[in-house]
This record gives sequence, C-alpha cells and structure tokens, in this order.
Amino acid sequence: MRICLCKKRILKIQDFLARQAGIDRGVFMNCTVFILECAIMMAIFGVLVFGLLLINPITFVSDYPPEIQERYYNSQNKVSAKEKTD
Repeated sequence: MRICLCKKRILKIQDFLARQAGIDRGVFMNCTVFILECAIMMAIFGVLVFGLLLINPITFVSDYPPEIQERYYNSQNKVSAKEKTD
C-alpha cells in the first residue's frame, strides 16, 4: 500500500514537472530507461575489466610509464616481456 502511494506521488511530481516544462510525460519514462541501460552497461564493463584482471593481473602493467613498470617487476621478482625478448 505504501509503495503505491509513493509511486502515485512520483507520478504526480513527474506530471507537474512535465506540464511546467511543456513536454509530454513519455520523456520521463525514456529517462528512466536510459538510466537503467547505463547502469547495465556499466555493470557489463566492470565485469569485463575486473574479469581480465582476475585472469591475468599484469594485463594493464604495460599501460604505466617504464619507471613504474620496472618497480613493479622488481618488487614481484618478475621479468618484463621486453626483457624476455632481448
């Protein structure tokens, strides 16, 4: 019951704002869909990035400057790909 009252209030506010702005109420529904789609895309992007980091943690080390890469490889006792090829 309380949820229905909250929804009714939100709809009244949306209708009021739409009338004040001179636009139809459908724009608010499109904004809701847009926000929902953005949230879904952010979740998918996050899963992809963190998935790559879980599979291979040093994937993005090559994006850092050479000094930071060298510090990382020295601290982890690892050899960089460039040093392997030489």
